[in-house]
Amino acid sequence: MLENITIDWKWAGIGAVIAIILGLLLTPLLVLVAGIIVGYMVGGGYKNGAAHGLVSGFIGGLVAGVILILGFGILGSATVGLGVGLTVGALRAMVYVVFFTGLGIVGGVIGALIKNYV
Repeated sequence: MLENITIDWKWAGIGAVIAIILGLLLTPLLVLVAGIIVGYMVGGGYKNGAAHGLVSGFIGGLVAGVILILGFGILGSATVGLGVGLTVGALRAMVYVVFFTGLGIVGGVIGALIKNYV
């Protein structure tokens, strides 16, 4: 399905940074905006937008997940112990990776469709 798509890592990285900033500081739903921006900037059809949204969302989710693991591990260790804090952080990190990736894909498709048809 994605055999002929070449990832533009510049836009994937920019999208990941936008996803981290919007997803952690404001609300995780705004990761969709990062996907739309990336999909619009790369263009080339909805498959290309989806691939770039996937990469930027996944990278953003991984970084946000690491931040959550560190945050919950350190802050949670004061009240319930380090093991529980790290476990809660790891579970939230996995949810964030899936959530960011899914929203990145949807946003990438929307952005590419906007560029191609509007």
